[in-house]
Amino acid sequence: MATDIEQVVLHTQASENTKIHTLYNYFYHHKPVSEIARIYVKTPATIRGWIKQFKLTGSVSRRRSSSGQKFTAEHRLWIRQYFFDNPLSFLDEAQSAFKARWGEPISVSTVWRTLNAFGMQWKSVERRAIHIKEVDIMRFTFEINSLDWTLFNIVFLDEVSFDNRGMLRRRGYALKGQKLLVRGEYQRLPHVSMLSFIGAAGFSKTSPLKGLLTASSLRNAAASLLYNPGKSKFTLVQTQSGFLMVLQFIALLTWSCIFEALA
Repeated sequence: MATDIEQVVLHTQASENTKIHTLYNYFYHHKPVSEIARIYVKTPATIRGWIKQFKLTGSVSRRRSSSGQKFTAEHRLWIRQYFFDNPLSFLDEAQSAFKARWGEPISVSTVWRTLNAFGMQWKSVERRAIHIKEVDIMRFTFEINSLDWTLFNIVFLDEVSFDNRGMLRRRGYALKGQKLLVRGEYQRLPHVSMLSFIGAAGFSKTSPLKGLLTASSLRNAAASLLYNPGKSKFTLVQTQSGFLMVLQFIALLTWSCIFEALA
């Protein structure tokens, strides 16, 4: 046991409490530096360094890196607001966003220290889904019923995106004492998307896409379906609810109607 204690004393940096005791012996007990060094198993030069540091700075704390001094209060508030807006972001993502916004590099440790200074902690996410109201369902139903068609005339199209990284995020940053709530449509980073057309008889066509759906990719997918419609002809109708549908309209179809509906 004695050997273990000796190893700890000889090979461990002195704590602030130890330094304060040495200063107390020097200033109030008026002990010489050599005796204090013998008591605390330090060299006289080390004891003199602690005394000099206390006289110059009034503190015995070790010098901290000054890398965070170049960042202003505006920079630190921007980092805090970034995590308020994107609580599921990783530290390296905030690092990249900071460099893109301010044109200055910042370390991940500086980002973490800034969050810690604002009282933000790494917490588990509590997810709450959005519930569709009955009035929205009825409004969409009335809108669908106002059109004269049969079930075999309707072709729905929808887009879905997959991002395995976003699906695995289970923790984020929030203020101490507050829950981390993620409410709404969860974050989906562009990865792989699919645009599918489905009718009463099943899938009519599925188009794989890179990234999220755009107006250009939608036009290309609709054009591909219209070039190869099978036995039916289609046109596009956009409802007030934001749903895009394809229905059998007339045998002869002009492209101007298609792109006007997609615009």
